[in-house]
Amino acid sequence: MEVCSMEEIKAKKLPGDPTLSACMIVKNEEKLLPKCLNSIKDVVDEIIIVDTGSTDRTVEIAESYGAKVYHHPWTGNFSEARNHSLKYGTCDWLLIIDADEELEKDDVPALREALRNKECNTIFFLVLSELPTGISKNASQRIVRRGKGRYEGIVHNQLVCEGKALVTQIRLYHCGYNLDREQMKKKHKRTESLLKQQISEDPDNVYALSNLVRIYRCQQKWDDAVRTAEDALKRDPKSKNELAYQMILCDMTYSLLEIEQAEKAEKIGTRLVTEYPDNMDGQFYMGNICLTICDYERAIRHYMKHIRLSEQDSQSLSKFTALIIDSYESQAQSWNNVGSCYVHLDQFDKAATAFRKAITHDDKNFMYYENLARVFSTQGKKSEAREVLEEALNLDVASSSTYHLLSNICRSQGEIDEAIKQIRKALDMDRSSAIYHVCLGELLMAQMKSQEQAADTLPPQNADSLLEEAEAVFNEAYALAPTRLEVIHNLARINAVLQKEEEASKYIDRIMEMDNLSADQYMHMGNDWTLAEENDKAIIFYEKSLRMDPDNHLALINLSTCYAKLGMYDSAMTGYRAALTMAPDNSTIRKNLLAMQREIGETIMANSVSLSER
Repeated sequence: MEVCSMEEIKAKKLPGDPTLSACMIVKNEEKLLPKCLNSIKDVVDEIIIVDTGSTDRTVEIAESYGAKVYHHPWTGNFSEARNHSLKYGTCDWLLIIDADEELEKDDVPALREALRNKECNTIFFLVLSELPTGISKNASQRIVRRGKGRYEGIVHNQLVCEGKALVTQIRLYHCGYNLDREQMKKKHKRTESLLKQQISEDPDNVYALSNLVRIYRCQQKWDDAVRTAEDALKRDPKSKNELAYQMILCDMTYSLLEIEQAEKAEKIGTRLVTEYPDNMDGQFYMGNICLTICDYERAIRHYMKHIRLSEQDSQSLSKFTALIIDSYESQAQSWNNVGSCYVHLDQFDKAATAFRKAITHDDKNFMYYENLARVFSTQGKKSEAREVLEEALNLDVASSSTYHLLSNICRSQGEIDEAIKQIRKALDMDRSSAIYHVCLGELLMAQMKSQEQAADTLPPQNADSLLEEAEAVFNEAYALAPTRLEVIHNLARINAVLQKEEEASKYIDRIMEMDNLSADQYMHMGNDWTLAEENDKAIIFYEKSLRMDPDNHLALINLSTCYAKLGMYDSAMTGYRAALTMAPDNSTIRKNLLAMQREIGETIMANSVSLSER
């Protein structure tokens, strides 16, 4: 005897239950059709398919599921094709579903219960559309009592139905907005053409205009989207179709931000959230606008409003809107952006809390882990930062940048070997990033230096191997980014270590020719050469820094020290005295001056003894 669960019992059709026809229009849908039909084959009593000219296996697949297939040539009118499918349905109710949609099996009990309703003539479903950027949500009429409704409009057709409607949370999953590039291109082109035809026949059709704005947005034709939206708004669409009006404002705000017209985007976005404060997308877009214009506190308010609306929507089964909500699943992104705002406001504890909230909502996005780790690093919490990145690695959501960040943290903790291990993993994932090569090259040189300092018995072949790999890594970085400062600077350093003086000088000359560097950058590069005990090269960089910023006493001190190490005592003394004039309270300068005076005195005495011995 078969034992069924309570849910299975509820999903079963009972004697006397209303019957249901699935009504579909298709053309060349052999890839998607099986998944759709599998989702409904045990739910509906018949499958009606109107084929508009398939040349693939669509008809064969449909018939294998027992579908009744009717053939009608495509005339460029979706409503005409849909109405053909409705007229062939013989059941009490008609389900409208497309080949790129699937019915949620867990919602079949709710569907059975909805069909038993005797007062309504149409039933709304929840359509969750897969987008390249996430999931959108909207309510859509998907079941109509036979003989009580028909479609109008040649594209983005609308069901016109008599009587009351029943709103449900029955889910349909739609993948038709996230197909491959070529498929989407053809789909958008076809839809755009039909919408333009519809508008030419009915210029005041604001619903069609709103859909044209949306299709321009989908194709990233931002200027066209803005122009069409402006034209639509001049037609006073709010009084004609409030739903279309909101969509136009949403898509116009989004498009304006994409073409970097933040001021205009803010104006339209403010209009949207003022008139419709509960518009989820509007609050999210306004957060993005405020973040763009660095109004961080206002951005936080809009993002938090978006988060509250999202939570309310998910908790309320009665909440209903036919409006497409693109930011329906963007709570994690809002929390992440809130975190970014708090970083800009130097409120790092609040930033960390926000980034952790983002991870709670979406633990598969590596960016949220990296942002949290960066906050901990800024606070000096290196161990906590490392734990967060290792958490991402354990969940297998790391990117090359995750390994790079982890490598930097390991390096800051003095773990050179582990840092090298992690940056190698970053390069395994992405060899196109010059900065990863620079990081590895610098680590190899640091490893070589630390081994030299740790033991005088360093195997020569190991040092040679590290040096050779560092040279290869920096050369690969140069091939990727021949104008990047870190690459050129490190190539100069590695060639100096290899005693290729001519090559090292060539790269140093290239740095000196750059016209976009600051005095501080030259000073920091001078410090690198000083640490490498290449004082003659360090002098070149300190002198360049001082020419750009003559009042930088730190650069002058370092320059003077390099002179002293090279035995250029007069230049060193002159430099120290000038630095003391700039910073009379600097004890380091005084100590160096005394040391120089002793050094010069001892040198003079040694020279005198040498002369007298002659």
